[in-house]
Amino acid sequence: MDADLGHLIVVEGVCAVGKTTAITASMDGIPVSLLVEGHRSAGAPQPPDSHDTARRNEEYFLDVDANRWRWADEKSRSGKHVLLDRDVLGTLSISYGYEPLYGTFREAVATFVERLEMGYYGQPTAYIWFQAGPEAIQQRLARAHARQHLIGPGWTTPEALERQNEFLAGCFRTLPHVPVIALNAEGTTERVQASLSAQLRELLYRPPVRSAEADALYRECLSSHLLRYLREGSVA
Repeated sequence: MDADLGHLIVVEGVCAVGKTTAITASMDGIPVSLLVEGHRSAGAPQPPDSHDTARRNEEYFLDVDANRWRWADEKSRSGKHVLLDRDVLGTLSISYGYEPLYGTFREAVATFVERLEMGYYGQPTAYIWFQAGPEAIQQRLARAHARQHLIGPGWTTPEALERQNEFLAGCFRTLPHVPVIALNAEGTTERVQASLSAQLRELLYRPPVRSAEADALYRECLSSHLLRYLREGSVA
């Protein structure tokens, strides 16, 4: 085991499930470097309203995701603990969510698989998967302070959220060697923050387990899963 290896933990979940809110309030006293969502980067495009703008956004965010992963991977391999607020699976889940509206998911998958085959991405220490029902998410979106990047056609309808969750569930099932910790994101903000903080502390207490072999297996499993979608049209 590499004594200088740090943890690389990814928090995932559908749009508006409360990931960023909980993360930013749970960092006190936890020795991790936080990398926020790619959609909050400078110059991020507006939500799509057509096939062409959806493809523009997907190419932009797939580039951002590759750079975020590279930064996080380098940082963790230098001994720092890193927490990613979403990774590329979140970007692809959004594309799958609005696939009935814009029809761009196959193109996004092809781009991602090509990058996997080039050696991009690898296995994180763990995923923390935020889960909440559609009613709880719609209540969050109805609040006056809901972030406007989430209010776009096809992003956060109940049907799109169900598809996002379906995509993430299918990916996590195809990665049985990667720890996936389900976190109930319903209830009070304080309860969710406390649950996340406890999970992070527990993970950081354990020695990180990452390797080149695990990274290769991660890429192989995801690539096979998504190539099957291109052949069969299912992410289940």
